[in-house]
Amino acid sequence: DAAVGRGWVLSGGLSGRRYDTGDVTMMTAGIDKYLGRFRLAYASHGAFLSGEGSLSHSATIDRAYGRGEDNLFGITFAAGEELENDGSGLRSSDVRGISARGRHWLGRRIGVLYTIGVHEQGTYYTRRGGTAGIAFRF
Repeated sequence: DAAVGRGWVLSGGLSGRRYDTGDVTMMTAGIDKYLGRFRLAYASHGAFLSGEGSLSHSATIDRAYGRGEDNLFGITFAAGEELENDGSGLRSSDVRGISARGRHWLGRRIGVLYTIGVHEQGTYYTRRGGTAGIAFRF
């Protein structure tokens, strides 16, 4: 990540994965804008296999709250295409999803984390669920 001033942050990444069915190159690029207690973010995720590829996008809005802005609530929307290994090879499928997440400190040293969402991976599956956790500060 690189802060470029006035609340703007740029991010990017490049990685590769090797599968029995082929090698995949993955790229990410993102931009965040901080406006007071709000964070607006956009990210693009690409995966490329033997000249074919997929591209997906996500948009996030977060709001910090409370003293010190340590608490957070956010929503992310995602759509596009992703590569999926279905056992017979890597295939591209349409994806879309929405999730909400948060962090709320109950005191100076203990807090709760949570996520809930829905993710559709073409006709392969729809994943619905959530997580909850406890955070500790040392």
